[in-house]
Amino acid sequence: MSIENNHISDIARDAKVQPPKQVWDRIEHKLNSHKELTHRRKKDAWKFWLSIAASLTVICTCIFLIYNESNRKDVLRSDYLVEWEDITKSQDYFYSVEVARQLNGIFSNNH
Repeated sequence: MSIENNHISDIARDAKVQPPKQVWDRIEHKLNSHKELTHRRKKDAWKFWLSIAASLTVICTCIFLIYNESNRKDVLRSDYLVEWEDITKSQDYFYSVEVARQLNGIFSNNH
């Protein structure tokens, strides 16, 4: 039995099988497509993280602007006070709180 095994192993050792050219072409194509797919995934990962960073930047900027605008105190400058000091009698009557209360009382009693 060992003689037969030796004979078979000698035949197997001497036999060389050459795969068809199409097989190698398919293997190369699959390897290239795998490399492209890996490269595309890395590129997509960068796009994903950059879009998240950009979104967070926009959100933080909006929050910063809204916070600053809501906490901003309007400071009256001296030129505003000068305008109020130099109003005429008709303008003073128009801006008078007492006149507004009187008019409100008149119109609310009629209805």
